[in-house]
Amino acid sequence: PTRRPTRRPTRKPTGRPTRKPTRRPVSSPQSSTLEASTPEIAKEDETQTTTTTTTIRQSYCATDFNHLNEKCAELSTCNRYKPCPDDYKCFSNFKCTITVTAPKPVVAQTTSSPITYAPISNAPVTQRPTQNPTVLTLSDDEVAQRLTNMNS
Repeated sequence: PTRRPTRRPTRKPTGRPTRKPTRRPVSSPQSSTLEASTPEIAKEDETQTTTTTTTIRQSYCATDFNHLNEKCAELSTCNRYKPCPDDYKCFSNFKCTITVTAPKPVVAQTTSSPITYAPISNAPVTQRPTQNPTVLTLSDDEVAQRLTNMNS
């Protein structure tokens, strides 16, 4: 960076900074070791499904270790308060890996409806306010009666 920025970019870029600063400016730019890179355009995935893998570490009820490996996603869990059913053993702290393949979500195409406007009329929408508004006053008995019969 310079002390005072220029109004427009220069035609000659400066080279990489040196490890130690110099006391006098460099008269011509050093050979540039900067490499121009073009961003890689992401290719659209042609597959119609997405695969998600999740790992859950829990205690599972299974008949044996092979059963646990094959069906851990479908097995019930166990702990000291919830024991396994008969003929099942509780395999504690087992790391179950679940892979789910699902179809990619389909994005609905947006449509637009024609814009309709409200009809225009010179007729007033509401009447003009009166100069003498009606004031509703209730006696103390009417107020007490309304407060006691609020939910009826």
